[in-house]
Amino acid sequence: GQHPISAIDGLKEVIADIQSLKSGLYASSGGLAEFRKWEDENTSWENRSGYFVSVVNGDGDIAICDKQVNDVYGVTVSSSAICGYQADVNKSGNPLYSMVCLVGDVRVRVREDANIVAGNYVVADNYGYAIKTENNVGFRVLSVGTDPILEHYASIALVPQNDNVSRVMEGLSATNGE
Repeated sequence: GQHPISAIDGLKEVIADIQSLKSGLYASSGGLAEFRKWEDENTSWENRSGYFVSVVNGDGDIAICDKQVNDVYGVTVSSSAICGYQADVNKSGNPLYSMVCLVGDVRVRVREDANIVAGNYVVADNYGYAIKTENNVGFRVLSVGTDPILEHYASIALVPQNDNVSRVMEGLSATNGE
């Protein structure tokens, strides 16, 4: 008769997958993200990838960053290497939710006339887009480009709290009369 282990379909592939985990975990996307619900429930089903967003209430809901009240929490993305808060409800493809990248190399929307190039630093404007800073604080631009969804974008090194550093620097400049 047949040995019980050899009767398992795809056993060789499963073993190969387990062995590949020993040398590292790889993904076609970068970043660490989590699913968050839109405060306005995105009733028009817009593709909101590439916006700076803020957490705006005690439920952890997000809104496009307005910079007047709320700090940057992350950038909405269409994919991520690792994503949390998926287990309770399938949120992939549900416009009520977006993946919010918290750290990594991400694409953020920029206006066509923004004059942003690799090496610049950016922060969020009042509409969730990236704008260039002159004081080398904020998020470092790794590259720029265009695509059908985001139109014009900057790939940035999204590092936690870099946006808050820019606010401190702006406050210091204002205090010193610069």
